[in-house]
Amino acid sequence: TILEIIRNFDSDFLGIFKAKEAIPIFLRSDNGQFSSNKVKIYCVSKGIVQHFTAPHHSSSNGDAERAIGKVKHMGKIMIAHAGLSNSFWELSDAAATYTLNRVPFTRKGKYLSDPMFLLYGYVSDLRILRTFGCPAVVLDEQKNKDYMKSGMRGIFVGYRGTAWRVLVPSLHKIIESGNVRFDESVPLKSGISTK
Repeated sequence: TILEIIRNFDSDFLGIFKAKEAIPIFLRSDNGQFSSNKVKIYCVSKGIVQHFTAPHHSSSNGDAERAIGKVKHMGKIMIAHAGLSNSFWELSDAAATYTLNRVPFTRKGKYLSDPMFLLYGYVSDLRILRTFGCPAVVLDEQKNKDYMKSGMRGIFVGYRGTAWRVLVPSLHKIIESGNVRFDESVPLKSGISTK
């Protein structure tokens, strides 16, 4: 629910800012689920000031709309490049967000630090970044325990922390692992089936 998302955001993210200095935290959103009484009560109890856009005018929250547009655009390009169906949009948008949060950006022609550095004070290791939708082989951890290394063929679909996420069609599930081999030179179209 929206309330759970805000609670997690408050504990994981806003706590960093609150610990650094006493600054007001503003939550700018539309008049949808964020305006429920439970969310309002929670925000007041945590010192979060809510600002709402005018009804039916999401354009009045321009920064957020531009950021969402950038993520969606990048996600669509990732899906098209991999030759995957639009049903992968959620995974590609999450991978795009992960990537955009770790690469430096420009403002008025000048390079600025990446968002993770600005937030946490460390430089992201960009070696983890891979081509979305490329064929991948993830180590089968169960077989590896018997010293018989075996890999499962899949499709790279994103990140979870420092682990890669690989969709293994034969298992109908996403495996998260640090033991993955990628073939970023082969388009998925000539690689494995997503069915």
